[in-house]
Amino acid sequence: MAAKNVIIVGHMYEGKSNKGKQVTIYGVAGESDKEIGGGPVIPPPPDPFPDPPPDGVVIKPAPDEGGWGYIGPEPGWYFVPPAGSVSPK
Repeated sequence: MAAKNVIIVGHMYEGKSNKGKQVTIYGVAGESDKEIGGGPVIPPPPDPFPDPPPDGVVIKPAPDEGGWGYIGPEPGWYFVPPAGSVSPK
């Protein structure tokens, strides 16, 4: 629900004496028919949905200095150690 600041200026009457005094009320009013937008906008899938890449296609190669790469859709993520580093045997 969207909200905004409001200021109300008026008279407040006390009991049956009808003696009024000037008052100012500060507050927040909500509008139930409005909402605050935001968040991710997820586009609809393309039509027709594209085929996945064949096995063994490098989608993201590992950096030359070492790091993670991705071969899709199988086997997935792989790691290339930096040059000159010790790796498990």
